[in-house]
Amino acid sequence: MVDVFAVADIIVKHIKTHFPQDVAIVGYYGSYLQGRATERSDLDFFFIPATAKGREVECQFIIDGISFDFWPIAWDRAERMARSEEWSTTIIADCELLYVRSEDDLARFMGLREIISNMGSESKAADLISKAESVLKDCLINLAKMRLTQASKDLVYCRTQAQEIAANIFKSLGFLNQS
Repeated sequence: MVDVFAVADIIVKHIKTHFPQDVAIVGYYGSYLQGRATERSDLDFFFIPATAKGREVECQFIIDGISFDFWPIAWDRAERMARSEEWSTTIIADCELLYVRSEDDLARFMGLREIISNMGSESKAADLISKAESVLKDCLINLAKMRLTQASKDLVYCRTQAQEIAANIFKSLGFLNQS
């Protein structure tokens, strides 16, 4: 069985040796953090590049049938995630950090977590309800697209629209659950 954390350690050591000023944060999230990992689970991890050179660390590979996808999230995207402008807020909120380049990077990252934790405050409720409503309005557009396609009987297109509707319903629930 592959020790996914040993693989993560190798990547972090590589960063420390070859990219110490180019990668700001490395973290993991998902089944291992939640205690739901199985012997076939991959390690869901990401990094925040500090420079353009830092993006070179991105890699995908497979070891003993377990896939590894070490993917970058730019600071501006992490900030959008923290403000719920992009989905996957939990990646920032719930991850465990494996590497931090500096105290400034840690403070910046913890600031993003603070934004997320404040999302649950009563003062943010109206904004979250508005976001949930906006996402649900998108469902109406998807329904209209399905209706317009009905004559062609294009089931593939309709399935795609239905998937979008389901995803938007879950996004709406995420906003309303303040998560």
